[in-house]
Amino acid sequence: MKRMRRIEWAVYILTALYQVGSLAVILVGTGGELSYAKWTEVEGVLYYSPEKYQAAGPLLAGLAVTLLAETAVVLWGIHMRSGLAGCAAVFGMLLYHGMLLQAFYNGGENLKRHIFFAAAGFFCMILYYFLCRVRLDDRKLRWVIGGTAALIAVQLFCLLAGVVSGGGINGSYAWLSFAGVTVQPGESLKVAVILLSACCYKIRINRRLSYIYMALCGGSAVVLAACRDLGNAAVLVILLVVSSYFLFDDWMVSAEIFLAAAIGVVASVICVPYVRARFFQCFHALDSGTGQHYQPVMAIVRGGLKGMGAGGDTVSATWVTSSSTDFGVNVLTAIFGVPVLILLAGLLILLLVQLLWTPVLSPFHYMMGLLSAVVLFAQYVLHMGGGLDILPFTGICASFISQGGSNMISSFLLWGGVLVSFSPAFEKLRKEKEYDT
Repeated sequence: MKRMRRIEWAVYILTALYQVGSLAVILVGTGGELSYAKWTEVEGVLYYSPEKYQAAGPLLAGLAVTLLAETAVVLWGIHMRSGLAGCAAVFGMLLYHGMLLQAFYNGGENLKRHIFFAAAGFFCMILYYFLCRVRLDDRKLRWVIGGTAALIAVQLFCLLAGVVSGGGINGSYAWLSFAGVTVQPGESLKVAVILLSACCYKIRINRRLSYIYMALCGGSAVVLAACRDLGNAAVLVILLVVSSYFLFDDWMVSAEIFLAAAIGVVASVICVPYVRARFFQCFHALDSGTGQHYQPVMAIVRGGLKGMGAGGDTVSATWVTSSSTDFGVNVLTAIFGVPVLILLAGLLILLLVQLLWTPVLSPFHYMMGLLSAVVLFAQYVLHMGGGLDILPFTGICASFISQGGSNMISSFLLWGGVLVSFSPAFEKLRKEKEYDT
């Protein structure tokens, strides 16, 4: 036990030293003054001009929030005699690099919002962790089914309201605006489907429940695709395929679901011009010589392996209006170099491998952790692949890195699902009859 604690503290200290040290280098090298693209609308046309601002204060505040979140998770893991330092390091590093990215937008306003939503998301993660750890199980299946159906209905309302009013954001109907607050129901749908899968996995899915499950999961993906939220729709398809391997004790059923998902993707490419355009644009970002996809890819090329540096010509990497969401990892790579991209990818792979090797203490919680990690991993694969032009561009956010309150809250909830699967508190539950595997 003492050896495990020493390892926990070593991982935590190394992570904290990297974050503190790298931020110190950035602040010393730039004097805390960062460049950003200031946008101005003139006669309906957007123009930008390079501006600078003092970012030391917001960046230090972001580092403090990150370190506090990491410390809380590590201390809780030590208290519970569970190794959570690795998980804390992964989400802490993602959150830290997200803070760095948002510092290059909107004169620091994006960073301030990022810090606020990170604090709110961490609070939600704590509530979600304890709820799922001791209160939520398969006996709450009806509530989970009802909640998932309600979220699908809300997403349908977004679609219908957007079509009727001719509104939407950049041609998408994935958002719901109310009293000046904009939310994205698709982010919550991912969490709801994971809970639904975990409940079904515990009780071993029957024929009637399988129809309900596939209708809700498939319906979620179809509705999101209709709303042009292709990223979350793709994640839900991946989630359905992966979960079917565990839920249905028959490889033929899993193969049929995989085939149905593949047919659905092919049909959408053939029949939906918007989706078809995204597929045919793949590998052609540099052909146009301009545009929102061309610029971030070229920024990586100009930055090279070492990147432009925080004090370099970062405006050329960040002038694209959607970079704070759609091309977040591209911009990080352009500024800080390819090693940052390799670091983030490596951390996510290690997390997924660790979860696959985690002993099954409770079917419900194991499924929660595994599927949460799969969703996080899939989001980064789609985000990185689309941004680097090696996969069709879906516009999906990178958890903890991209701007957006809905994305930040759902990312922390997903991470709560990951953390709960490591808790040794289920050792006692496993001995009870209803949790026997």
